[in-house]
Amino acid sequence: MNMFDNAWQLPDETERNAYFRYLGIIQIGDIIEVVKGKKYPHGTRGIVTFVYEYQRPNGSGFVTYCLTDNGMKVAAKNVKIAG
Repeated sequence: MNMFDNAWQLPDETERNAYFRYLGIIQIGDIIEVVKGKKYPHGTRGIVTFVYEYQRPNGSGFVTYCLTDNGMKVAAKNVKIAG
């Protein structure tokens, strides 16, 4: 059993989104704010349009990236959900 099994059993989509937000999982439509990194200034905000995982070329693991409406492509560990 993984951590999402309980989430899909929630009857309402707003409850499910609130549960994911509580867990800190970024979803499409969330407003994120950059808190770490050099590529984008800290405090830059955007609305998430796409979330995907990228496997590193050396096979050491996966990195989750978020694409935003203003063209940012930033790792999920470098952002926080702003609103």
